[in-house]
Amino acid sequence: MTTPTNLVDTIDHDTIDHGVIRELKLARPPVNALNPALCGALTHAVAKAVADGVQGLVLSGGPKVFSAGLDVPYLVSLGDDREALQAAWETFFDAARALATSPMPVAAAMAGHAPAGGCVLSWRCVATTGSWPMARSGLASTKPRSG
Repeated sequence: MTTPTNLVDTIDHDTIDHGVIRELKLARPPVNALNPALCGALTHAVAKAVADGVQGLVLSGGPKVFSAGLDVPYLVSLGDDREALQAAWETFFDAARALATSPMPVAAAMAGHAPAGGCVLSWRCVATTGSWPMARSGLASTKPRSG
């Protein structure tokens, strides 16, 4: 096992090699909120693992929160900028797609909660494991607005 190294300070995740298995550890305290930088880095990390010949990936998060989902304060800060909002969502979907279509198996190691977008990322993996029943995972339901 190699020592965890942060690839670049703005990437917000650590890469840890365990032989032919690579762990991608979300590292954006306090709750691993998914902003475009983290989602883009995750997409890139999956592609790099493929290029490096890795045979399996493990996506992990923090001890109390795997990922709290999308970075809502960031999204709110975009205001009415539709292009920026669309780009943020597309970056999130790209990360989820990279996990789902990876040619190697990807497992989610969930030691903590994974609501909303964190849950979506874990569902894109072929397997999940976690500290159940302590960790919670799921999507919130919403009532559609009319008008």
